[in-house]
Amino acid sequence: MRFILSMLCLLVPLVSLAEEPKTIRENWQKHCKKCHGDEGEATKIGLRLKSPENVYEEAQNKAVEEILETIRDGKNKMPAFNKKLTEQEMNELAVHIEYSSLVKKVLDKRERIQRELKNIQRDYKVLPECENGL
Repeated sequence: MRFILSMLCLLVPLVSLAEEPKTIRENWQKHCKKCHGDEGEATKIGLRLKSPENVYEEAQNKAVEEILETIRDGKNKMPAFNKKLTEQEMNELAVHIEYSSLVKKVLDKRERIQRELKNIQRDYKVLPECENGL
């Protein structure tokens, strides 16, 4: 019994030394921000390396598996991150990019609809027979 307890005492510090996965934000700041900026828009460095102008727009028609493959294996001048990130961290970044691209798509569509509505309201003319209330 003492042997088991002493072994457990030795293992507890080892467990605490295991590196916990970093958050999506931490990984974005460390690995993505230099080229893709805070909000997914290409930085000067990113543009020089032929990064898409907006990574979220670029990802709008891509499956999460394709985004994950790009993160894992790299693409064009983007390096592979399979040695720098865990599988979980790469998956989380891929899902974040996919989700953010969907949000951007919805917000862009909402903005277009609001513009169209303003144009319709501006161009709308009351028919003469409706001016006096039928």
